[in-house]
Amino acid sequence: MFSKIIVLCSDSMSSYWCVMFFKLSKNTWLNFIVVLILCITTSYSIVYSNIENFPELNSNGNADASIYLAMYKNKPMERYESCRILTPVLAKLLPDFPRTFFSESRKVSDKYWMARVKFGIVNFSFLVGIGLLLFYYLRNYGFNTLESIIGCLVFYTARPLIQNAGAPMVDASSYFFLLLCLYAIQCENILIFLIGFSVGLLAKESVVLALFVLMLSQMKSKLKVLFLLMPVIVAYILIRHMLIKSEPFL
Repeated sequence: MFSKIIVLCSDSMSSYWCVMFFKLSKNTWLNFIVVLILCITTSYSIVYSNIENFPELNSNGNADASIYLAMYKNKPMERYESCRILTPVLAKLLPDFPRTFFSESRKVSDKYWMARVKFGIVNFSFLVGIGLLLFYYLRNYGFNTLESIIGCLVFYTARPLIQNAGAPMVDASSYFFLLLCLYAIQCENILIFLIGFSVGLLAKESVVLALFVLMLSQMKSKLKVLFLLMPVIVAYILIRHMLIKSEPFL
């Protein structure tokens, strides 16, 4: 594929960059560094934009974000979102940053500002992890380096990601653990799937979609995986039923 690309390059500048990219594809560590830089810069832009421009938490703002911020503040919630504790807990565990960390014009006194920053840091970490996982997930399917990078960029430019991934939401963590489960299926790694699914349930229940992919896959030990996950699934359903009192179950 790369040799065809090089042949198609007519002018000297295009040929130069094609040869450089061909060499880049042969260097695994250099690939990793380039993709990591791409993931960091893109994720930072998404998170920074979300922190700066996310709507105020009022009737015209994002209702889900207000729920996750309430969980961050340790307010009891009797809604299905109360099971999605991973991102709020991780944000809560981060220390408050000193006022000198921000510019003088920043309204740090806003009661939600520090929470939004800490949610942003947690989501930034998950976004970087998603980009790296997605790159190697695509590479394992036979896509070349350029195609895999384009796949990462397509993901990063999706509207839901740009709009919510860096805000006080749980989207980034849910995407990460779902993709981690898919990657484990691809590699037929039982341990990674068990960890990704079990922790992913605490991020968002959408990780159960990985079970459908598992059943349709050619993974030899998928029945064993399902058997090992039964206690986790039963425990999650019971806890969810106990937490949710004011809304219908599931």
